[in-house]
Amino acid sequence: MPDSEIDNGPEPDAGGGAGAPTDVPAQPGEQSIPPRPETQGTGGNETRAAATPGRLGRVGDIAGGRKAVWAAVAVLCVVVGTIAALLGAHAVARSDARNERKAFPQTTASMASTLKLAIQREEELGISASTFFAGNPKASAAELGRWVHWAHTLRRYPELQSLGLAALVRAPELAIFDARVAGHATKPRTARSASSAAATAAAAAATAAALRVVPPGTRGYYCLTSAELARSAAARTPAGVDYCTATPALLASRDSGHSIYTAARGGLKAVAIETPVYRGNVPPPTFATRRAAFVGWLRTLLVPGVVLRQALHG
Repeated sequence: MPDSEIDNGPEPDAGGGAGAPTDVPAQPGEQSIPPRPETQGTGGNETRAAATPGRLGRVGDIAGGRKAVWAAVAVLCVVVGTIAALLGAHAVARSDARNERKAFPQTTASMASTLKLAIQREEELGISASTFFAGNPKASAAELGRWVHWAHTLRRYPELQSLGLAALVRAPELAIFDARVAGHATKPRTARSASSAAATAAAAAATAAALRVVPPGTRGYYCLTSAELARSAAARTPAGVDYCTATPALLASRDSGHSIYTAARGGLKAVAIETPVYRGNVPPPTFATRRAAFVGWLRTLLVPGVVLRQALHG
């Protein structure tokens, strides 16, 4: 047959189009490589897009778990810090209490010593003032003021509010006492004027009324201020106050030689101390000699709060 009529089968595609199967058998000794599947561009994008939400979800779960862990750690730190602070405060309180217990006896002893010194200072004030009045039983307010200024009494004793002498004045001597305190000259009594007890009583009653004795009334004796120096007007004793009526124990203190402590009048937060004064500034040994040497009562008005503040401040 002619060569043109011989059917050699289908000719291979010259272009070698993609996806065209090849029937070429593998040569001996060569390995057959399977064809790689080709993916379309849009299909790969869709696969990655589908995988992205899952990854984001896993990242969010991890981030949320970390936040929870850190929140738990923060809460734990706060709890531990609070417990540590409470334990530290308790330890500090116990240490402070222990130190205070150790320091309490020393502080108490120091305050007691300071108060003892303050009491000794008050006794020195009483002794010096009693010495002045024992040597000057009829001292005027001006003479007392000069002595107080000379001794720097008000500056050395800030707790002192007033200082004075209360004298025992019998009814017949009331007019003379009033004139002496007021600074007026008086005529000595004559035998003719002393002969009439009724006239003397009437004159004493008139003098008591002129003095405005508090409480008013005619009595056999009065305990009146003969000289006084006060730090302020509130501490000054009103004129005519009869201390024997306000404090009946004054006459007993004259006989015993002991001081009397009473609350100040007029709402002043102070203590009034009445101390009997005798000539020679020493209490005589017997009852009769004490009455004979009696001059009056040293009256001091003290504010205890000032003494306590001085003791606390050392």
